[in-house]
Amino acid sequence: MILLMQRVIGALAAACRSLFSSPAGRGGRGVKPALLIFFLSLLPLSASAQSLGMLLRVGLVPGLGGSLLRLPVGPVTGGEGVDLAIVPAEGNAPGGLLVGSQWGDLIFYAEDPSGVYQPPEPWLGSGSAQWHWPPVPRQVSPELADWDGDGRLDLLLGWGSLLLWYRREEGSLGAGRQVEMTDGRRLAEAVRSENPQAGHLAPCAGDFDGDGRPDLLLGADDGSVWWCRNQAEAGFTPAEPQRVVSPTGPLRAAGGRARISLGDLTGDGRPDLLLGSARGDLCFYPSMPTGLGPAQPLVFAEPPASSLAGALSPRVAPAEGRVLLGEARGLVRAVEVSAGGRLIDRGYLLAKEVPLDLGPAAAIQVVDENGDGYPDLVAGEASGRVTVYRNAGASDWDLATGQPLRDGRGAPVIAEEGYAWPLLLDADGDRDLDLLLGTGRGQIELWLNQGGLIRGAPITAGAGPIQAAGPITVAAGDWNGDGKPDLFVGCRREPARSGEKVEVRWGQIAFFENEALGRVALPLFNKGTLLDVFWRKGNAGGTLGRLPDLGLFALAPLPAPRGLTRFLALGSEAAYLLDCENRPPQYPFLTLTVPGNSPPTGLLPALSSAWVTATPSGKPAQVLCALGEYGFVCVFSAEALGIR
Repeated sequence: MILLMQRVIGALAAACRSLFSSPAGRGGRGVKPALLIFFLSLLPLSASAQSLGMLLRVGLVPGLGGSLLRLPVGPVTGGEGVDLAIVPAEGNAPGGLLVGSQWGDLIFYAEDPSGVYQPPEPWLGSGSAQWHWPPVPRQVSPELADWDGDGRLDLLLGWGSLLLWYRREEGSLGAGRQVEMTDGRRLAEAVRSENPQAGHLAPCAGDFDGDGRPDLLLGADDGSVWWCRNQAEAGFTPAEPQRVVSPTGPLRAAGGRARISLGDLTGDGRPDLLLGSARGDLCFYPSMPTGLGPAQPLVFAEPPASSLAGALSPRVAPAEGRVLLGEARGLVRAVEVSAGGRLIDRGYLLAKEVPLDLGPAAAIQVVDENGDGYPDLVAGEASGRVTVYRNAGASDWDLATGQPLRDGRGAPVIAEEGYAWPLLLDADGDRDLDLLLGTGRGQIELWLNQGGLIRGAPITAGAGPIQAAGPITVAAGDWNGDGKPDLFVGCRREPARSGEKVEVRWGQIAFFENEALGRVALPLFNKGTLLDVFWRKGNAGGTLGRLPDLGLFALAPLPAPRGLTRFLALGSEAAYLLDCENRPPQYPFLTLTVPGNSPPTGLLPALSSAWVTATPSGKPAQVLCALGEYGFVCVFSAEALGIR
């Protein structure tokens, strides 16, 4: 039975890949999103586990678009969990940066004389044998080395559990082959025979033993570091893998995910070793005549302008006199190592027309934050920070580099316990934008605008704060037409809280009606009401029944000239278009139309957050979707999704 299910899943995966890569998905009749999402929902992967390469080429839903929101100039990004390789210029071909990710991407950023990289391109080359397409969500760790000794750089690749090399041929790459030792054994399997917990292997080529020949080093996901001495005069013939050791014992990255780079950082002509880890540590091992010296942790001389985010993947760039750090959230930072062993932050690498990367657990809102008449993008994320991307208005989304949303004292707004879910609106009727801020603590903070934002107490309902079991989500809309914002509150799954009075749990949406006595008054809420979602077959007179758990955690109201009638509901497997079939003074009654005997299908894959903009006449214009895996934002026209 298990084997049969594996075969079915494999067949469905192949079918979905063919849907993604078919000509129809690039401008032909395309694929109905409901059918595509139905197939994806049967796979053991999230329905929104798109690769950056696929997003760049065909959008979020092939045939419907969903183009990535881009910055004219912004940080280089690979999506999430990036590993790096530096590509040297060759002839007329520019050099650049090759970026692999944990979602199966291999993205190339070409150098530009301005110092800002060219827009990202999927590494596809001229033939299908060059690289697996569509990508499979496995970690990709690239390296360049002359593996076969013909004077041309080949591609080495850690890909999931495999270790591959692609031979450089005239103008292209050959088919991938597993790296083997002289006895024919596969090198990755030889490492795992010594250490079954090694997992993924990230390659690094360099002359580790000083004999003039490049060797192969491997960083393993369990934190161990391996060395394969090169036995060939030209090219690579790797010897039996062995652990890399220092005076204190075998090297091991704290927390796992060892990532290594070789380079002469001390100027003595010998290659030193940098070791990055899942914990975000960076250690320097100086090269000595007898081997590696003891570890020296590298720390910043001054705190970087933007904090490091999790795992680090270093790459020494000797020609530039700096070290590049790939971060867990997908960005690439440049640092210099001072003579005293301190890191000097040189900021993120920049590229043109780069996808906007908001970071994990992105929560977006579209609002004219600075009052210039153009819609800006406000975004919260898992660290708790809130960032504003102002719109210059030259095009639909001509966004500037993000700036922190600041309070009246000039300090950045940060949500308590992270997971910021920002909502700028006039909460007290004085025509200034106040801030409702959902937090990881499961409460909604009220920041009143009194010439600047001032943090106040959490919003209450009855005797205590509105409390969710995990990070809280909040949407506002005037349900009863009295000119005051009512609230729709949800709960994200992680991290869960216990021991407090909880009104909203994961999978529930609660409605809180604003009962303030006047329009110019602080919001006042009593006990919330949990909203059920029902399915309805056919039109409004069709059969009605309660829907099974959709894992709903947030609502995004759709603009309408006459009150709230529809919502985009975000669930664990998909985003659904819900109708509201009643009007005040009743509470919202939400339904999902199901054609015939079909199972409930979503309008879009699972999202982290969403926002629907309005036309001048108050109808839906665009749907902005923040992707959970990356923090990228895709933009659809409402009409393309059938929302009118």
